[in-house]
Amino acid sequence: MFTEPLNHYLRTEVKSINDLRISPRQERSRRTLDVILDTTAAVVAADGFTAVTTADIAERAGIAIGTFYRFYPDREALLAALRNRTYTTYLELLISAFERKTPRTWKQAVTTMIEVNIECYRTIPAFAIVHLSLLAADSDERQAHLRRASLYLDAIVESLAEFGLPSSKAWRTRLEVALEQASALTSLAFLRDPDGDRRILAEARRLPIDYLQEFASTL
Repeated sequence: MFTEPLNHYLRTEVKSINDLRISPRQERSRRTLDVILDTTAAVVAADGFTAVTTADIAERAGIAIGTFYRFYPDREALLAALRNRTYTTYLELLISAFERKTPRTWKQAVTTMIEVNIECYRTIPAFAIVHLSLLAADSDERQAHLRRASLYLDAIVESLAEFGLPSSKAWRTRLEVALEQASALTSLAFLRDPDGDRRILAEARRLPIDYLQEFASTL
């Protein structure tokens, strides 16, 4: 099944990450956790991640600071959890898009990835800013992110092999560059226009496909 590598990655490398002091086993605790992260996302979207403080988030969320610290020991852990939830949401949306319409070609698959990323910019609060906040994370978290990104790319390469594409380092590098290209252009489009600059989004859709086609045509 086309999505199996991504589903495996989501189950083993993303959802297994635990940024909490305690796991929210009860529905009430899960709701509290959602409120904390929703509130954090709203603050980040409005004022940037530098505006986030544990005391302010607890107050806005309407919970006691002691309850907050049961889940997150500090601001860094909170931002890490928000990044992880945002990334998890992206992966779930991507898998859902593939399951609704299984791609018949590698171009359709890559196009779906680009479109889901664009949709995340439109619908997930603070999606772009949360991604950029990784630059302010400590070295351990950045290294963990790079590892997850590498494994994510492995999963994509494995899925695309269904279309006869290789798993070589050359193809893997091409794919990584193409996806980063799409991501950077999408980010620029939403910096220019809150609804996404249409001309730049058109390039975000076109350039990665053209770039990958140069390689694919030699196979």
